[in-house]
Amino acid sequence: MYGPGGSYAHFAGKEVARALGKMSMDPKDCVDKVDDLTPEQLKTLGDWETKLKAKYPVVGKVVPPKRLTLKQLREYGGEDKSKPILLAIRGVIFDVSRGSEFYGPDGMYPFAGHECARAFAMISTDVADCNDNLEGLGAMELDNLRDWEAKFNYKYPIVGSVVKE
Repeated sequence: MYGPGGSYAHFAGKEVARALGKMSMDPKDCVDKVDDLTPEQLKTLGDWETKLKAKYPVVGKVVPPKRLTLKQLREYGGEDKSKPILLAIRGVIFDVSRGSEFYGPDGMYPFAGHECARAFAMISTDVADCNDNLEGLGAMELDNLRDWEAKFNYKYPIVGSVVKE
């Protein structure tokens, strides 16, 4: 019912307070804006919260997204085993810990701890190409980058964004 293909599958990984309150299956209602719900809709939302809390244990907590400078991102390159392995593509930070054999310090793409949009666009394994400068790249290279971004968006969790120093 709730897994892939289930009737509530499009709720997975989203804030759904408004959708539950309105009893809506419309993906546009998968937001936390509830201040304009009617008293009846707020009661429905409360009923859902009660049902869900009774049926599913809380197994974690919402973690605010990381906001790291490029210098701070380097601290997540895989050398410190107590930290997740992170990399960024166009300023979006992904946790690639489960792909450490590919992206960690000894991986075929040693990009952990770096912004690597240009390297992915160029299909380069040179750490010197790990930056966000896309100037001079052609259509094929930009297509490569979009393919990598799609792969990462599907495979790895987004945990934050790069901020200017």
